[in-house]
Amino acid sequence: MRGLIRYISLGHRAPRLSRMQHPHHTIQHPADKPKPVFAKSIPVRSAGAIAKKHNTLLRQRANGAAQVVVYHRRARRPGYLRAPRLNEESITTYAGIPVRQMRLLKTAALVGGAALAATSEPALAQSSITLYGVADVSVRYLTNSDAKNDSRLYMTNGAITNSRWGLRGSEDLGSGLKAIFDVESGINLQDGSASDSQRIFNRNAYVGLSSPYGTVTFGRQKTPLFDLLGDTYDPLTVGNYAENSWLPGALGAGLYADNAVKYTGTYKGLTLAAMYSFGTNSESTGEDGFSGQIPGHLGAGNMYGFTLSYAAGPLSVAAGVQQNSDNSNHKQTIFNANAVYAFSSTKVYVGYLHSKDDTGFVDSALAQQTLVPGVDIVKGSGRVDNGPFAGVTWQATPALTLTGAAYYDHMSNAAIGNGEVGSGYRYTFVALAEYALSKRTEVYGTVDFDKVSGAAAVELPGRSNQTGVALGLRTIF
Repeated sequence: MRGLIRYISLGHRAPRLSRMQHPHHTIQHPADKPKPVFAKSIPVRSAGAIAKKHNTLLRQRANGAAQVVVYHRRARRPGYLRAPRLNEESITTYAGIPVRQMRLLKTAALVGGAALAATSEPALAQSSITLYGVADVSVRYLTNSDAKNDSRLYMTNGAITNSRWGLRGSEDLGSGLKAIFDVESGINLQDGSASDSQRIFNRNAYVGLSSPYGTVTFGRQKTPLFDLLGDTYDPLTVGNYAENSWLPGALGAGLYADNAVKYTGTYKGLTLAAMYSFGTNSESTGEDGFSGQIPGHLGAGNMYGFTLSYAAGPLSVAAGVQQNSDNSNHKQTIFNANAVYAFSSTKVYVGYLHSKDDTGFVDSALAQQTLVPGVDIVKGSGRVDNGPFAGVTWQATPALTLTGAAYYDHMSNAAIGNGEVGSGYRYTFVALAEYALSKRTEVYGTVDFDKVSGAAAVELPGRSNQTGVALGLRTIF
């Protein structure tokens, strides 16, 4: 068809043409409509290509339907003049934008989009965020669970690793340097509550930098001692019930620290970890607390710790020291030594924890009978605990793992009430069987026995012994 497009209108009202183009007639449309964006005379064949090429622009610029009016020269009405034939190159403007500029803009957009597509995938691959967690719940039977020596059957958190969820991520900064972060929250799966009502992320909340020379992190995080025991040297990974994890929990000064800076680096099997905290527990304020960061008392409430570990073949050994201060500058000092030897399908664990405490933390953490700080628990008492422990893990079958563990503590200058102190001992035996249903899910059963004597009598609520039995289910995601 050799006709001509008389105009292309993006509004509802056609343009009024000049007398040179339209000397006798004006095409009428409803009044009070948007004015047209442009009006040009172009060849039909070129017009179809341009309309297709820029249909997105037409849709964006038109409030109503775009309108194309074609005049075939054989159907030309009297009084209409045929405009001279134009080719596409003769059009100098399109919607007020020069055609040459329009082409350049489109070419730039295509090139930019291709470049973005080419570079976005590697950029995304350099960063990662991972949602992870543990869902662990159990049903437990416990004897002598209160001052009346009543037994108790209840659902509780897991026996192996308490339930938690978290987000961790990293960004590759180049040359081996990465930015990292981790936020982790403990949950009580039996009722959906948070394991710490004062903190959203009680288990981890830090950001840091990682490089081939080590990792530095800032925030709330595990102490170097907790890293040693939880990852390698405690047969129960410090994750069991309070009746079984009391030794590392108390002698490890809580195992977590707020406001902390930590460095960890590994060099040919030798791992060094160091931490300094400006205040280990922000929830514990006042003179007897551990919140730290007190104006005029730079060392009050602080903490520092160092550990050194070495792995060579089946043998791993470690040692460390940690000191915690309360807001009144009383100290708890901890020493630890550990070893693990793996052979065939068996691992053997031995360890030792020593604590001297003038802060009253150990007395408060272990007491299950009422001891009032400042009355029954006196700061500066110099409580001393010597706690050896041992265990063995046997991979009986690919699905079945059996673990036995024993913990012992001999204490002196321990609070027994009315400001008095004494000596005593406590020991715990634990047997654990785990059966894997998959790589991430397992069922387990555990039996434990606690015994106290002397000053340790306040560490159980009733009689001097307790027995616990539990069945549980755990899945890791």
